[in-house]
Amino acid sequence: MNAHTLKESDMNEMILGLMKSKKRGTVVRKKKTKKRPTKGSLTKEEIKSNAEASFKRQEQMYRDEEAHTLQYIRDEAESKEKELNDYYMYCQNFKNEYKTNFNESLKQSEEMRKELAILRTEYLDLKLLLEDQRKMELNGMFNFYKKKLLDIKAHCTSQTFCDENLKNIVYEILRVIH
Repeated sequence: MNAHTLKESDMNEMILGLMKSKKRGTVVRKKKTKKRPTKGSLTKEEIKSNAEASFKRQEQMYRDEEAHTLQYIRDEAESKEKELNDYYMYCQNFKNEYKTNFNESLKQSEEMRKELAILRTEYLDLKLLLEDQRKMELNGMFNFYKKKLLDIKAHCTSQTFCDENLKNIVYEILRVIH
């Protein structure tokens, strides 16, 4: 309890000390009085009209800002729409050009296929013709040499003067041919 009272007494002394120091440095307060408007001050109606004018100006600024924003959005939308239309036209032109090129390629490949078929037919015809021509040449050569061999055989049989080896070769060749 002693500690409690000491503490309380210390607090009281501190409060008194503060009060004394405050009295020395404080200025006397004036009583609150109702202020009267000075000659240059505004009346209630003027304040009200000024506030209304300020609100109207603010509202007009908001409307102008809104109109400006809407116009900006419209302009951007129009610009993007134009850009999109241009891109669409580019895509359509590309599609048409691709289609045209594709059709031309199909026509060319069809023509090439036809030409290839014609060339194949010509090749086969020429091959047959060449084979026939070679056959005829070979038959001609065959007949020529056969005739020569027959002449040699006839010569060997009609004459007594004939080489026996040559005679055997001629007979062997003629035997193989027939």
